[in-house]
Amino acid sequence: MTGRQAIVRLKLALNKLDTASNRTVRPEQALLFLNNAYEELAKAKYQKLNGVIDNSGFQFNQVTTDELNHLTRINEQAPNKEGNEFSVNIEDIENYWIHLRSELQVKAGTITQWIKDPNYKTLDTLGTTLSDPFNNSIPSAPITFFEDNKIKVIGKDFEILKIKTIYYRKPETITLDEEIKAPFTLEIIKAAAVLILENWGDPRSQSKIAVEKVIDNE
Repeated sequence: MTGRQAIVRLKLALNKLDTASNRTVRPEQALLFLNNAYEELAKAKYQKLNGVIDNSGFQFNQVTTDELNHLTRINEQAPNKEGNEFSVNIEDIENYWIHLRSELQVKAGTITQWIKDPNYKTLDTLGTTLSDPFNNSIPSAPITFFEDNKIKVIGKDFEILKIKTIYYRKPETITLDEEIKAPFTLEIIKAAAVLILENWGDPRSQSKIAVEKVIDNE
């Protein structure tokens, strides 16, 4: 379904929800609400799977869903090094949106291997970890954390050759003539209709409740 076709369905959905209104939606307005609904629904689906969403840091206990697989991307690059810290700036990762996991290519002595399960830490637990002699960053489980829009790894006595970041890209913008890549396009249309009514000040519509209802009814 293209954006143009989605707009036709969106207008039909609006007519069903708001039969008393003669207001119309211009194509550029419709696209704006469709794109907002796309991002909100993608976030809601992710949050339902993981119980938390925090765009500024790591997501734990990752579960992927077929509905969001079209957003999954992989970035692999050599990190910058400063002292014992190796880092990748997420601003250098194309269309970065939500972190799923990181894999590290570690070199310790003559041995090089990929570590798929680093020792993830949040900033509030990092200080305690670094002061604990029994919880050091080691080649088999390098301490990995998120700070200043960077994925950082502590590599004392070993090197991080590459950081592979698996992430969700920002949803692609819905346009008039291109196919919508999201497999939940009908849900996007329903959510967009509610967002439009909410924007019109209709007290019957509440977008947060509507989005959650769409997710729960899957």
